[in-house]
Amino acid sequence: MAYEDEVFPWLKNLGEDGKHEFFEEILQISVISKELGTPISDYVEKINACFASWKSTAEAWADPELRKALVRQAADFVADEAEGLPHE
Repeated sequence: MAYEDEVFPWLKNLGEDGKHEFFEEILQISVISKELGTPISDYVEKINACFASWKSTAEAWADPELRKALVRQAADFVADEAEGLPHE
């Protein structure tokens, strides 16, 4: 078992691409916060929000019915976007 799977067990629900996106976002938050001199309390708040968001996404992907609905909704969104239709 990889270290990240022990720390973030819900990552397994994201697949390899999702894991990569998760760690990329964490890295971006860290680098940008350092470059801007973000106070540590604001940095921690941003990291915690990122964790919560990705964990919610992973939990949604773990539910087969919800996953199906999300994929269907995303497909509808892409189709509407291609046709230039407004989104609901």
